[in-house]
Amino acid sequence: MELRHFESHLNKCLYQIIPCEQNCGKSFIRAHLTDHLEKDCPIELFCQHHVIGCQFKGTNSMLKDHMTRSTNAHFILQMKFEMRLEISQVKKRIPREIGRER
Repeated sequence: MELRHFESHLNKCLYQIIPCEQNCGKSFIRAHLTDHLEKDCPIELFCQHHVIGCQFKGTNSMLKDHMTRSTNAHFILQMKFEMRLEISQVKKRIPREIGRER
C-alpha cells in the first residue's frame, strides 16, 4: 500500500483501534464498534422523546427496550405536548381578540 493511501485506509480499517464515540473511555477495533454501542457501552443516553417530557435515561440496550415498550406512553406525551402548545397559542390570541371587540 502506498503511503498516500495509508491515512485513508486507517480511517476505514475495521482493525484500527478506536475510542468509543460515546466517550466511555474504552477502546476496541472498529469492527466491534456497533457491538460495543449496543451491548457494552455504559454511557447513559436520554430517550429521543426527552424534549416532550420522557424522563428515561439508560444505556443503549436499555433505551432500545424502552422505545419498544413505551410507544403508548410516548404517544400520550406527544398529545399532551401538542395540547399545551395549542393552549399557549390560544392564550396569546385571546387578548388580541378582546382588543378587537372594543
